[in-house]
Amino acid sequence: MPAKKHAHLVGLCGAGMRSLMHYLLAQGWTVSGSDRSIREQDRSEWARSGVQAFAGHDETNLPEQTTMLIYSLAIPEENPERKRAVMRSIPTFSYVEYLGELFRLHRGIGVAGTHGKTTTTAILAHLLRFAGREPSLVYGGRFQKESEYGWYGQSDLLIAECCEFRQSFLNYSPEMAVLLEVEADHFDCYPDRDSLLDAFARFCEKVNPHGLLVINSDCELTRLASHSARCRTVPFSLDINSNKNGTWRLKSASTIKTGMQFCVESVSGDRYSFEIPLFGFHQIANALAAIITASELGVEFEIISRALKSFPGIERRFEIRGEYRGWLFIDDYAHHPTEIEATIAAARLRYRDSRLTVAFQPHQILRTESLIDRFAQALAGADRVIVLPIYAAREVRNSKVESVARELVRKGNSLPERTECKNRNFEYAASLDHLRSSLDDSPIVEGSTSQNLFLTLGAGNIDWIYHDLPGFIR
Repeated sequence: MPAKKHAHLVGLCGAGMRSLMHYLLAQGWTVSGSDRSIREQDRSEWARSGVQAFAGHDETNLPEQTTMLIYSLAIPEENPERKRAVMRSIPTFSYVEYLGELFRLHRGIGVAGTHGKTTTTAILAHLLRFAGREPSLVYGGRFQKESEYGWYGQSDLLIAECCEFRQSFLNYSPEMAVLLEVEADHFDCYPDRDSLLDAFARFCEKVNPHGLLVINSDCELTRLASHSARCRTVPFSLDINSNKNGTWRLKSASTIKTGMQFCVESVSGDRYSFEIPLFGFHQIANALAAIITASELGVEFEIISRALKSFPGIERRFEIRGEYRGWLFIDDYAHHPTEIEATIAAARLRYRDSRLTVAFQPHQILRTESLIDRFAQALAGADRVIVLPIYAAREVRNSKVESVARELVRKGNSLPERTECKNRNFEYAASLDHLRSSLDDSPIVEGSTSQNLFLTLGAGNIDWIYHDLPGFIR
């Protein structure tokens, strides 16, 4: 890689690119970047760190002092800034190529799987930072109440989220890895089960033979993929009735006022109790994967327990955004039926008597079409569902962004009535503006003792509504 001077990041607003920006800044680089559009709030925040951010793509955005250009996978080869960098013989890397170089230069710990990557990566980074291990972190999230997305640590450890999109994670060669649940999600990359399984198997094979792979053994595809690993494998299970030897097992779990409390049994038969300020049984899986990995790195369980209790949470992961007109608003990145089910279940655990309204912005036309029946079933766990047009990421936006979303509404309203969802109904909102304005007209049951809960879900820009509501976290 080039000597540290100036890096220009094209596609700067992506979560992974933001994380890499903060990593580079902490390492001593100066940074600039661009994206199709940039919120003024972000531009101002980055300017305080010396980052010049350009809205739109143009060859003139590339500063004269640039010594390296990094671009996200969403940026095509004909991008004017990429072309200008090539003309000037400036080294260029895709995000995944550069992250692959970081794995080569560090003791890399990669977290992969369809669901829970960001949260598990964050929990592990928090445990190691709490224990004084000073790891570097590059991932797709940001801790709540922190300004940086990622960071550069003083140790040789790197913790990074490893996404399967376009087989990106095959650019990495981690010393240790975590493999969570594996499930069909990126239908534009993996047309069938075999292609998906093959990619994850190849990822497992790339883990250092002298390293370690922690796996969620409750998932069949995860177990199958892990058979290709050449390193030691440590499985865990949330099946309380499991009696598999050589497996970390959940022995008990309950909801407490501040989150989840659970007891696990290690491979050696020792039992440990933990608390984490997150809600939902899926969060126990994420936490347990991080606990096992940290313990394998020599962190004592007493330190892990104290660190876990202080986990601050991540933005857009069951993030409480504030109150408005009697509604408590919570925002979550869930964009797959499995994630939606888990998030709604977490809301029911945390707010047991709540009246739950969900506003869902589907992400990608192909994903929505492929899983439309499952989306309808998952969303039916709410009392009321508002569906927005599809956020067409990496796709040509066409009439399907509306027609497929309306079909989801139709399917939701055609589901057999469930006794636990007697008040459920699906409706369509034509835009974020319509959703925002409808909040002032949303019915509140006067005199009701139950919590009126409003949950926004999606991987697009549905969280932008909070920037228009008074009194919300910005």
